[in-house]
Amino acid sequence: MFGWNIEQAILYPIIIVVFLFYFHYKVFGENYYVEFTNREKIVSVGIGAIIITIIVVLFNSLSAKEGEYSRILTSATYIDNKDTFDYASKTSIGNSIISTTFSTNEPISDRIAENCLYLKRDYEEYRQHTYTTTDSKGNTTVHTYWSWDLINTDIFKSNSIKIFDNIFNMSTLNIEFRNLEDIGIDEFAYHKRYIYRGIYNNSQGILLTFLENNNIIDNDVLIEKHTIFYNKLDSKEAIINQIQNEVNQGKIVVIIFFIILGIGIILFFAYAENDWLNNEGRRPRW
Repeated sequence: MFGWNIEQAILYPIIIVVFLFYFHYKVFGENYYVEFTNREKIVSVGIGAIIITIIVVLFNSLSAKEGEYSRILTSATYIDNKDTFDYASKTSIGNSIISTTFSTNEPISDRIAENCLYLKRDYEEYRQHTYTTTDSKGNTTVHTYWSWDLINTDIFKSNSIKIFDNIFNMSTLNIEFRNLEDIGIDEFAYHKRYIYRGIYNNSQGILLTFLENNNIIDNDVLIEKHTIFYNKLDSKEAIINQIQNEVNQGKIVVIIFFIILGIGIILFFAYAENDWLNNEGRRPRW
């Protein structure tokens, strides 16, 4: 979905920077065009090279991470029935992808949320905010707006989880729950509300974990080094695609962040006087 290669990671920042300078020139015209001295050109190229180097290094790091995740998932044992699960647990088979309906005998409920295996509750308040702007004549204006602000988050977990009729104590497991469902919004008071997301009891999902001595444990060879539950997924191909998309989205975030950072630094440098680069002083820009 977001599969950029290393050539794109290098090329796109260059294209965007060139486009922005061209756009600036076409919009503002020659009178507002920023003139670069030769020394400023050299420094700007150096800044761009540093930013591109950082992008390439981080891009390669994330690509290596993606390759490691792919290796773990490919080598993991896929389990979708009780017999295979019992055998894998008894023989300490290690990395496992468990696909089944997960349930509990002790479902949790809170206000509008009922019969859940896992529940996340965000408490928000509708609050007033102000900010001040100043126009070209020095006149200040106070602006007011309202927004829902996150105050606190509570996590509720069932005491146990059932996997192929085997019951495990949830308090002893370090499970990260992903792909939460939107359960509802409870506006329980004026300008106050709870937002509920979670996983219902008897939900189809996939558990990425490590089986050893008839138990589920955390292990350094696991993805993220702990057990992960993916709600609503039902096949090995689905979980592989999900994780690949997560890593690729990380690549996009990194690249966009450093593109914006690089453009900001170069534009700031372009508009600064930079007399320290020029012994003879800075020529007027406008």
